[in-house]
Amino acid sequence: MFTGKAVRAEFDEYIQEKGLRAALVSNPEIEGLRYKIRGRSIELYWDSELKANTTYRIDCGNHIGDLNENNEYPHLEFVWSTEPAIDSLKVRAQLSASKPSTDLSALSVGLFQLPVDSNFAPAFVTRADKEGRADFNYLPGNTMALLAFEDLNFNRQWDTASERIAWGDTVTPYLDTTRVLELSFQDFDFEVPVLDTLRQDSLVALLDSLGEKEVGALHLLIPPIEEPLVVWMVGDQRWTQRFTFAARSDTQTVVLESLFPGNYALLGYFDTNLSGTWDGFQWNGKLPAEQVIPAQSTAVRAQWEVDHPLVVKAPEKNPQP
Repeated sequence: MFTGKAVRAEFDEYIQEKGLRAALVSNPEIEGLRYKIRGRSIELYWDSELKANTTYRIDCGNHIGDLNENNEYPHLEFVWSTEPAIDSLKVRAQLSASKPSTDLSALSVGLFQLPVDSNFAPAFVTRADKEGRADFNYLPGNTMALLAFEDLNFNRQWDTASERIAWGDTVTPYLDTTRVLELSFQDFDFEVPVLDTLRQDSLVALLDSLGEKEVGALHLLIPPIEEPLVVWMVGDQRWTQRFTFAARSDTQTVVLESLFPGNYALLGYFDTNLSGTWDGFQWNGKLPAEQVIPAQSTAVRAQWEVDHPLVVKAPEKNPQP
């Protein structure tokens, strides 16, 4: 049991830190947490009072090493409790993202006490590693909400207006070290194509003036879908068309007989809540972002009839043999 305002560690060699100030994390948060390194020791200290009946953990990561060769002291942490026993439960999370370029290690992962207050400040927070793994240790048995978010301003809380998230539902910490909770990060915002009505009218007039040998045809094939689907087709000339498809168990076909030759981008989303527009994650109701179909394109050639099966789901990253 410890209720003081400083902790200290002694090493056999002289030490130094590298990037510790930005990486230092305490769970729960200790306001005013600071540190100083002198010779062979590091001292962490603060001015605020610790909470009663609470287990604390300060994580220094791999940012402390010896002075001569800078060999790291991996996963250095300080753990204590303000009650006789230290909490021992865990939560393991695995993040994924639809874009390979997403830096998962830049995301914060938080556990929020229920009910979540309007500040969206987590009770426990950590950073994912480069593989998207995030571990919480020394947790109490309270049921909490699990959420990964972009902490763009480094304030340790989710700012709903500007930071994208991955919602992981509620979880009660556990002892099973093999249990991993998966979170899919919303690393996109769907942008509805802008319809220029004046240009569209002029393109319609131009299209009507073309002969049969100057246009092509496209058969858009929609596979069975379980939710309504909204699709836009945007051509090189900014010729834009919008389609809405109802949920059906068979293949739907749209026949477009007179199109400008050229390339067409196809984009869309599943209108799960029937709002008529794409909706991102909604905290009220804990609704995930509506699923966006993979970006794809097709080409139309004069006097050709082209079949394009629309791809509505991303392929599995690790398909089973």
